[in-house]
Amino acid sequence: MGSRKVVWTPEEAELRARVRGAAVDLAAYLHGYGARVAVRRVVPARATLSVRPPGPEAQPVTVQVWVDGGAASYTWADPATGTGHDTTDPAEVRDRLGVRVRRPWRDAGTVALLVLGAAALAGAVALVAPGLRHEEYLHPLRTAAVALVLAGAGCLAVALLRVRRRVRDQREFAVRIGGARAREQALAA
Repeated sequence: MGSRKVVWTPEEAELRARVRGAAVDLAAYLHGYGARVAVRRVVPARATLSVRPPGPEAQPVTVQVWVDGGAASYTWADPATGTGHDTTDPAEVRDRLGVRVRRPWRDAGTVALLVLGAAALAGAVALVAPGLRHEEYLHPLRTAAVALVLAGAGCLAVALLRVRRRVRDQREFAVRIGGARAREQALAA
């Protein structure tokens, strides 16, 4: 069994490339805000994306991307009401689908790791401080304090790595959106 190779005309190939660029730009934009996005199909007329907003109860939404005269337009149906929406603004797509801005420091896991790390370091200081006055009590306390310091340092390191990764992702997203806006302005000019 073989697969059929689709051959596009040069005009169709150019239109398909523009549609794919618009779809990938929207995918990067929504991904930067925490949505899970997959480009499902790209043909010269349109691209189909599957967008799943962040959250455990969120349902995936199919978004169609069209390119009309250089400007991308987006069409989708609201999963709750079934009403259709049409816009040219990616921010409106983001808002209507319920994709919210991610803040690196508001992530509950990161905050929990930072609090746990700070508590472990404070606990180590509280354990070692009395032992410094009485040498005979220092050995068992020192073992517990070293374990707490290592646990606290590990928690802080993991939390800071998570924040660093999110900040890096947001920087890459900003560069990608800047490139998308520049391409859109070049096409409009």
